[in-house]
Amino acid sequence: MKKGLDFTGFRASIKKILYDSCEVKKLLNQIILVGRIVNHVKSEKDDHSIMTLAIPRSFKNVDGNYDNDIIECKLFNSISKNTLEYCQDNSIVGVKGRVQSKVVDDNRVIEIIAEKITFLQK
Repeated sequence: MKKGLDFTGFRASIKKILYDSCEVKKLLNQIILVGRIVNHVKSEKDDHSIMTLAIPRSFKNVDGNYDNDIIECKLFNSISKNTLEYCQDNSIVGVKGRVQSKVVDDNRVIEIIAEKITFLQK
């Protein structure tokens, strides 16, 4: 058995707080990203693609340079098709989507699922 952190009690506490509270209606899962496409790969198996964005941080590192965060976004159906057709590497896009988590090989993985893409560069 693989050793790791046990979040069973923590998860139960969070569920109790969420479901016992009348504030559940105010919860929101939404993310907005603006960045430059560094890679966009169509999946061979499904009707989706994975787009990798480089997003500069708003502060400089110790060397005086701006680091980039590299974030992968999943695009499905027509969003994937249109983005592959009209954008190429180095295009600037805005992504509105949601954060989704799943378990892969006993590890929790966070994904960004794109719901709308705005092309910001001609």
